[in-house]
Amino acid sequence: MQTPKNIIKNYSISSIMTDSNVKNFEGFYRAFRSKPFPALVTDGMAAGQNEDTKASGFFHFGNPPRFGYLSHSGLVSDVDFNLNEVI
Repeated sequence: MQTPKNIIKNYSISSIMTDSNVKNFEGFYRAFRSKPFPALVTDGMAAGQNEDTKASGFFHFGNPPRFGYLSHSGLVSDVDFNLNEVI
């Protein structure tokens, strides 16, 4: 049984990646699916904000990522996933 985690924010992310990036991301997910990892958040930052300002925290995956091919060649994929910030 997995222990529930206290969550501050939830981020829904949609990204377009090459096939090699998808393989790297899938490996990252498999390594960190059950434990928090550090990440830098840029969502919602004002365009005029100082680029040296950092908003970072620890996150975990809310659900497994969803992968879908955008073309028949399979060279580019659409990746959707959720990150939950941990207290």
